[in-house]
Amino acid sequence: MVDPLLWWTVRRLRSRDRPTRARAVERLGRFSNPRAKRPLFTALADEFPLVRQAAAQALGRFSGPDVIEALRIALRDDCFVVVQAAACALNQSGFEPADPDDTAGILVGQGKWDDVASFGASAIPRLLPALRDKNAPDICGGAARALRGIRGERAVTYFVAM
Repeated sequence: MVDPLLWWTVRRLRSRDRPTRARAVERLGRFSNPRAKRPLFTALADEFPLVRQAAAQALGRFSGPDVIEALRIALRDDCFVVVQAAACALNQSGFEPADPDDTAGILVGQGKWDDVASFGASAIPRLLPALRDKNAPDICGGAARALRGIRGERAVTYFVAM
């Protein structure tokens, strides 16, 4: 039997109104029903960053390899707040990254800029969402500091292009 509240909340994800979709995702995160996971996976691809952020946060309340994989993909989002939410959710789940790229993504999401710089040029793509975040100068500045710490020709190219 389908939970009517779950059905209605999933239906709200189809709204044209972005805040309505974000609120629906937040509500889905409060359901303990595993059927709420699939719509949250879909919400990770929403055009509106705050919907994707809410989806990553909500998925942190669930478990399973499918959740971990979806959050690992969200670490590569082009919006910093989504990366940050995915990193937080992965940490809450006890995820231990085996892939250095995942580790770099989590460190970026946590704002551990000096640790990110230790990954060298391979961390540059992970820094780009934070470098583009003009709404949070401390985030952008921290990412720029990490980029400066990386050095090298590739890092200089990105720094000059900013």
